[in-house]
Amino acid sequence: MLATIQISDCDYMINLDKPIEIGIPLNPFGKNPSCFHAGQPKAEPMNFQGFICSIEKGAPVNFYSTTIVPHGQGTHTECVGHISRSFQKVNEILPNPFMLAELITIKPESLEEDHVITKAQIDEHVNNKLATALIIRTLPNSDEKRTIDYSNTNPPYLTTQAIEFIVKQNYSHLLLDLPSVDKEKDDGAVQNHKIFWDVDGKINENRTITELIYVPDEVENGLYILNLQLSNVVLDAVPSRPILYAVLQN
Repeated sequence: MLATIQISDCDYMINLDKPIEIGIPLNPFGKNPSCFHAGQPKAEPMNFQGFICSIEKGAPVNFYSTTIVPHGQGTHTECVGHISRSFQKVNEILPNPFMLAELITIKPESLEEDHVITKAQIDEHVNNKLATALIIRTLPNSDEKRTIDYSNTNPPYLTTQAIEFIVKQNYSHLLLDLPSVDKEKDDGAVQNHKIFWDVDGKINENRTITELIYVPDEVENGLYILNLQLSNVVLDAVPSRPILYAVLQN
């Protein structure tokens, strides 16, 4: 099914029958990526006085209790409530069902004991000023990103200048395949989060950060239409499912 999406007076044709999944499913029955010592999600059949709600145990239905840590297990989207006393909830944000996104690929640079994404790298790769979502795929890009535990590994992050540049380019939605835009251990500063949402100025409650995505190698850099699907859960971060559609013409 072909559809034409109009954004900023420009028409973009996409094929709705060919979605590109860039989210990692939250699987309580398998291994997930994790960070910040969140561990793995869990799902267990409810037990009512010895009656176990599992078809395998003889029950007529499966009836499970699930424990998840959205910030640390799989693809998730967060809002300013993550770092603000306002405790804004992600389900209070209704991003456009279709938005223009640019996918770029960057190999983080070495900086002493760290690896970082710099302003110069982002500036070199972005090409479209109409995109309101920026998707960053990092190299190397192995399948391990689907299951890796990032805890205590000092994964790559963005420099302060990089996040300032992203804000100045008017991106409202940032998606990346890393656990955080900030350094894993930064003594609680979360400076890049604060800059992105402008918590020391006029807070922008419409911006989101989506972390722990996975963009397969065969997905080419360039423009896409993004459908950012958010779980309707009252939290500052929720499991999410970002879907891309290749732009056929514009």
